[in-house]
Amino acid sequence: MIERDSELAELTAAFTESATEGVRVVVLKGVVGTGKTALIDEFGDRARGAGARLLRASGAPTECSLSLGIVRQLLAGEVFDRDTAMIVGSLLDHELLADAASDGVSRSRVLDGLTTAVLELAGQGSVVIAIDDMQYLDAFSQDWLIYLIRRAGLARILIVLGLRDDIEMSLSNSRLLCAELCQQAGIRQLLLAPLSSRGVAR
Repeated sequence: MIERDSELAELTAAFTESATEGVRVVVLKGVVGTGKTALIDEFGDRARGAGARLLRASGAPTECSLSLGIVRQLLAGEVFDRDTAMIVGSLLDHELLADAASDGVSRSRVLDGLTTAVLELAGQGSVVIAIDDMQYLDAFSQDWLIYLIRRAGLARILIVLGLRDDIEMSLSNSRLLCAELCQQAGIRQLLLAPLSSRGVAR
């Protein structure tokens, strides 16, 4: 990639640390057009090449109200073995999620079950969770991400979050997640500047 060597080096360092020291979080900030998505995709490809499981998702303004919409994206595909996939599918059942909106027991069951599935996956090898446009994270997915981070401990998990830095963070779930992340010891925040004139020419 052009003029992103230092950011890729930081992501690689965080990935290495997560494999030996536990969960790490990297937040990539930048205005629109600075290449956050391209950087996340490039690093994701490199992480997969290094043997990591990549769980990838993107937020969107039209999906902010979809319960666990981001988590559905992350856990889709052939990520788990058949038995775990069935468990994850049952936890993402629409009726159960409707109950979870008002029932604390159902909500805890969903949060704990999905977190356990990801932690078990990390027990088999490194896991990279990459979420682009995190400012559009739905509220339940945000709660799950915080729940996961707090319980990950020494799990081999790297979380990479792309955040637009040119819009007002008006969504309460985004502000809550950012506040939570700032308390984490293993967090890196990288500001992506626009390319230089030479970089644009290249």
